[in-house]
Amino acid sequence: MGTYVNPGTKNMEIDIDYDLYVDKSMLIKVLNDKLNKIDRFICVSRPRRFGKTMAANMIAAYYSKGCDSHEIFSDLKISKDPSFEENINRYTVIKLDMNDVVTNKGKLSVSEYIDEEVISELRKEYPSVTLKDGISLSKAIMEIYSSTGDQFVFIIDEYDVIIRDQEYSSEISGYLSFLVSLFKNSAVSPAIALSYLTGIMPI
Repeated sequence: MGTYVNPGTKNMEIDIDYDLYVDKSMLIKVLNDKLNKIDRFICVSRPRRFGKTMAANMIAAYYSKGCDSHEIFSDLKISKDPSFEENINRYTVIKLDMNDVVTNKGKLSVSEYIDEEVISELRKEYPSVTLKDGISLSKAIMEIYSSTGDQFVFIIDEYDVIIRDQEYSSEISGYLSFLVSLFKNSAVSPAIALSYLTGIMPI
């Protein structure tokens, strides 16, 4: 399990231990119904403190390969749904918290930092797939999908940090190009089973 690739259950374990935790696990049923459908690219725009990050952590815990998430979901409603076993721990999850990205990127651009960090983890996850130096994330995903058939679930929490914060105004063009390369690219599209973005800006 990595920081950005297949992060597993660690964040959900913290969330579910909270006294005020509310079971919103049936959201996963909705997402399972959208896997590999035309409307699988989802953006959730809600106010702060709405539980967007907790939902993102839950989605990552459910779909992430490389771990067994059955126990953490065993007492939640989704565990009784027929789609639960069909999709649990079956996808390579890439989860990005954009607040984390802008905090840690240093002098790199947002897209450069994401490419560098995520591709480094993908090389460890897929040692049999040759990912050349300088390859973009979208091309890396295409290479992995072509070689292995593995599909990806993208989760981008606070996707709109770059857009709403004037501090990052110089990043907007490159960041939007990065998003387009993933989610509006017909060559990459078959490799992405689901994408789930959260933000606070009205759409």
